[in-house]
Amino acid sequence: MGGHGTGATIVSEAHEQLLRRAYEAFNARDIDGVLAMMHADVDWPNEMEGGHLHGHQEVREYWRRQFDLIDSNVEPQRIEQRPDGQVVVTVRQVLRDRTGSVISEDVVEHRYVISKGLIERMEVGDRWTIRSASVQDIEPVLSLWNAAGSSPSVTDTREGLMRLVATDREALLIAQVGGSVVGSLIAAWDGWRGSFYRLVVHPDRRRQGIATALLREGERRLWARGAVRLTAIVIDEEAGAMGFWRAAGYEHQRHRARFVRPSGT
Repeated sequence: MGGHGTGATIVSEAHEQLLRRAYEAFNARDIDGVLAMMHADVDWPNEMEGGHLHGHQEVREYWRRQFDLIDSNVEPQRIEQRPDGQVVVTVRQVLRDRTGSVISEDVVEHRYVISKGLIERMEVGDRWTIRSASVQDIEPVLSLWNAAGSSPSVTDTREGLMRLVATDREALLIAQVGGSVVGSLIAAWDGWRGSFYRLVVHPDRRRQGIATALLREGERRLWARGAVRLTAIVIDEEAGAMGFWRAAGYEHQRHRARFVRPSGT
């Protein structure tokens, strides 16, 4: 799951279970099942047409219109509670047209107000898209690494990334907000093992769940390609990075040394 909001606290089990049941019912197209978890006068965003919806009937009619046009699936990745009482769910959202073709894949925050065991209000927060990078993204990625203060490497060149994209078009993932590249991850597959490099988020976009969303998408792709173990190259002097990978479920391997030999030596 991925969120990492500033000042987040552990969400109550009751609130987490309520929201997980709501997402399961939504994905099953059980409209009445979801509405049963909402206040009668629930305040809900109308993402297709703008504005807000109020009450069960307006939400029901909205979802029926939506389901006639698109097939949407939302997968919760992280659930946390903010100090102001809002419960924030970071979700991976996939939209398909009626033929099954993917329209978009986004990661978005859903922000809930829950009272008396029911959903009272929902708002949609920051949205970003995670996708495979193309040649046109190489310069923005290099600029991102520079802005983020990433430790330089001999592979941090346009030519190096050109080779990577040409060799494996799925290896370089980027997170994009509007027209800006705000995050990156190299998810490399050598036919035997999956490896992660260059997990970077722009300083202005940190602690919004982007790093976790990139990692989970990288994991999904590598598992699908047959990886049975994933590894990450992390600078051990960066305490924040070390903490992130531990929190994401990765174990720091001690008693292992990495040997490198630059080209031409």
